[in-house]
Amino acid sequence: MFKIDNVLNIIEDHEYEFKEIRGGNPRNAIKSNVAEYATSFLNNQGGRILYGITDDRKVKGFTANASLIDEIKQAIYSSIREIQPQISANHYQIEFHSVYDKDSEVIEDLYVLEVIVPPSFDKRAVYFENGKNLHIRVDGVKQQLKGTEISSFIQGKLLEI
Repeated sequence: MFKIDNVLNIIEDHEYEFKEIRGGNPRNAIKSNVAEYATSFLNNQGGRILYGITDDRKVKGFTANASLIDEIKQAIYSSIREIQPQISANHYQIEFHSVYDKDSEVIEDLYVLEVIVPPSFDKRAVYFENGKNLHIRVDGVKQQLKGTEISSFIQGKLLEI
């Protein structure tokens, strides 16, 4: 249960990423980075992105009505379709969790969004955001690899098997 302003007892690590949504349209904020984080989790061992949680683990949520929730889902699926090699959309899970007040009453139209990225079926696969950017997950941080880092990462993946 996500209670407003409560601090979660989990930290950002190889499995969790917290993203606060400030002002503006949550659809745009989520669409702008969901593929990067999904790619980093696919290149690791899977993970979860929690939108509506601050970096200091505080539950803030974001406001969304039914129409906006639908737009957000479409934006997420559109973004993750750009990941190469492609993985079926049903590989991912998208869950909108209600946010509760201090008295455990639901706060209407306030949500925490959880995007669950399971581990890849193919342990040898290397996933690229937009077919060109390689992201990995390292101790709670997403990093984009460049140049020789990419070939080292790919070699390491192949040697693991």
